[in-house]
Formats: sequence, structure tokens, C-alpha cells
Amino acid sequence: MDHDLNVDSYTIDELFVVFKIDKTMDDSTMMSNINKTIENIKKTNNQKYIEFITDAKYKIIRTLKKPNPNLNRKTFENINNPDNYSSTDGGKHFVIEDKTTPVAYTYDYKFPDSKINPIERRTMSKTICFDTIFRKNYNITDPNNVMWEMPYRLENVVSMKLSSLQLPIQYYMFSSKNKNNVFNISLYNMVDFPDTSIDIIIPDGNYVTTDFISAMNNYFTHVGRGLQYLYFDIDNITANSIIRAKNPNDIGFETLHFAYVTGNTYYSPDFYFELKFSGDSSLYNRELHLNAGFILGYNQEKYVGRYENSYIANARPSNVLTNSAVTYYAYISSESSYGTATPHYIFLQVNDFNSNSYNTITSYITNGYIENNILAKCDVVCGFNSFLFNNASDCIFKQRDYFGPVTIDKLQVTLLDMHGKPVDLGRDNYSFSLEFTILYTN
Repeated sequence: MDHDLNVDSYTIDELFVVFKIDKTMDDSTMMSNINKTIENIKKTNNQKYIEFITDAKYKIIRTLKKPNPNLNRKTFENINNPDNYSSTDGGKHFVIEDKTTPVAYTYDYKFPDSKINPIERRTMSKTICFDTIFRKNYNITDPNNVMWEMPYRLENVVSMKLSSLQLPIQYYMFSSKNKNNVFNISLYNMVDFPDTSIDIIIPDGNYVTTDFISAMNNYFTHVGRGLQYLYFDIDNITANSIIRAKNPNDIGFETLHFAYVTGNTYYSPDFYFELKFSGDSSLYNRELHLNAGFILGYNQEKYVGRYENSYIANARPSNVLTNSAVTYYAYISSESSYGTATPHYIFLQVNDFNSNSYNTITSYITNGYIENNILAKCDVVCGFNSFLFNNASDCIFKQRDYFGPVTIDKLQVTLLDMHGKPVDLGRDNYSFSLEFTILYTN
């Protein structure tokens, strides 16, 4: 009787029967029985049987060495039905198992496969995006004071950080809401005008130097009452603000209110004026560094401009008619540059209604500091009427770490200026993203 000596025609379980081994044996016992069987076959000197039994041995060895990813250890292939066979016209025979070619893995995979949650994790990240255009009660709420209800409760939160901020820089340099758009000019000893005190109210908005020069001089001309004697300028070289007596060489003004020009109808050698950047009126800020003077560059509370306060402009200013040196009188120049007191950074204040963290950002202000619920400091690196895009690229710490896991279901978010006061956004919207680190539990 001829035997089928093709080893691929047999299942592993069938070969186990040939070698008198089973799956309960350890590797050492199996190999011992296999070797004994081979030695017995060799004694028969039947070369075909010897080749068959040798091939069978290596097939079993390959199976023993083949990893089972489901068990994450070396084992055999599971043969649930060793008697499984198919019926054909030629009769019944066992199904031939496809030959598996060993694979050499050349890529180091980062994650294992074939197992649910096989990776040991302690934390995971969750990013939530906020945009004030989607706030509740849109028409009656302030975009800079929004109470956000989370889409769902975040539990086991161990840290929160600002990952991005998109903010239109449209908040006003001069703002009636912030009371930093008012200062006072008192004028004395004028022709045709009594001594007077006038509150200069700068219209809300953002002004580049050329626009602000035009706006102020138009204001002086249109309001009158003696303001026609004055001229406002911003030095092209120092960027300092200047308020002085008007000069005949000034371009673009038809009025002839030249206080210190002899022979002029409005000649008044005793003319002088006072600048005051604080006052008792409710229009003013009580803190000097919060008023209009600091934005203009004036650091003192009061200035007096007289004839003796003269300045000789040897370098020809752009607003004069002559190429010669010009002498200005009652010349009051600011100590600092125009616009340098405008905010160069803002704070993102986030109240998470938990008392389980440490204030990681503290900022000094006059006679104190601000730190409560400050999550991030964001530098304003763009000009007015543009968009600020802030992310982690500036390397400024913007994270709050909790002493233990907390639950977050609502957040109150406000933007503060460098003085710790809410930024006046008007009705402009902004967006930001917060990244939460959460403890992971299987």
C-alpha cells in the first residue's frame, strides 16, 4: 500500500500522532519524542520515510516557533477541527493547509496589535475649541466675559493649557469706556477770548501718527475758544508728542492766531497754556498711567507752556514752509514716544471653579499685582486693525497644573490688559483652544 509522503498533506495534529506527542507536553519532551521516532525510522533504511519524517519534524518546529499574536507568546496554531475534510468526486481527503512563508519584520512598530487597549497609558489629551461668535445670548452678552458650559463634564483633569488664540486687534487705543481719551487744556491771556479751560475729548479709535496729527489740529480749529493758538505734532525722529504755540511756518492752516508774532492781530506775548492729564471730573482716570497723557507720552500730571519754553528746530521738520531753522515757543514735548503705553501683551483669565491649583503667572502693576486665574500671557506682536495668532511657538508658559484630578463642567473666560482691566473688544469676537490632560483608566 502506497502512503502519502507529502508532509504538506497533513495537519499539525496528524503529525503529532505520528510522533506520539500532544499539546500538553513542553518543548523539551516534544523534541525528545520526535528525535526517538526519527531514530527508529532511520533504522529501516527507507530513504523516502526518512525524508518524510525529517520534513515533518521541521514543520512542527516552525509551528512551535511561530508567535501567536492573540496570546502574545509562542504557541501552536489552533486547529479546532482536525477531522475537517472536504468531499469531492474523487472521494474524501483532508483539507490541505496553506503553506505560510515566514516573514522577516524590518520595521519597528510603535504599537502592538491584536489586543484591545494593549498600551499602558496614564494620561490622554483633549482639545476643545471656543469661539465667542457661538456664545449664548449673543446680542445681550459681552464677548469678553463669557460663561462657557462644557459640551460634557471633563473628569480626572490634571492640567489645562492654552494651545492657540486668534484675536482681532481692534480694541481702541483711546476709549471713552476706559476713560483714557480725555485731557484738559487751560488757556490764558488771549486776544478776543477770555481765559478758558477745555476738556479735549479724543474720539474713540486707533490712530497712526499722521492721522492723529490731523485729527488733533482739526479738533483745535473746529472747537476754537482759543485752541486756535495751539498746534499738535509728533516728531518724526523721536516720535514724541508736541503741543506748542502755532507758528507762521506751519502748513495747512488759514487761521492767524500767532500769539508770539509781533504785528499779528492776535499777538499776545503773555499768552500761556496748561496741560492737565488728570482731574476730578468723572471723565478722567484717577490713575496717571491709565490716562490719555501716558498714551501721548506725557508722564507728568501737569505741564505749563510759556514763551520761555522755546525749541530751535535745526533739522527741517516736514510740516514747515522754510528751509531755515525754526524757533518754536510754548513748546511742550512728551518724555516718551506716542503710543508706547498701549498694551503690548494681554492676559487670558480662565475661572474653572476649582480651588485645586496654583497661580502660575503673576504680573506686577502699580501698588500691587494680578495673578488670580491667569492662565496665559500673550504678546501682541502685530499692529492695530490686524489679527493676533498666538500659540506655543513663543515658548511662554501657558499651563495650569492641578494638585489632583478635578472635574470641569464650566469656564468663565476674560481677556485682561496689562493693567489687569478687561479689554474693551466692543462687539468683536475671538477664538481660542484649550488642551486638557486627563487621567486614563481602562
